[in-house]
Amino acid sequence: MRYFISFAPADNPEIAIAVIAENGGHGGSVAAPIAGKVIKQYLKIYHSEQP
Repeated sequence: MRYFISFAPADNPEIAIAVIAENGGHGGSVAAPIAGKVIKQYLKIYHSEQP
């Protein structure tokens, strides 16, 4: 089982995520990209500039 834990933004964290990939490759090659996509989507939704 591979896992990756992350938070963002680094200076003032608002989101924390843990990804567990069963029967996956290495944590850095499987779980980390998933966590990155989730964090990017969160930041896009909650930190986008409203006109």
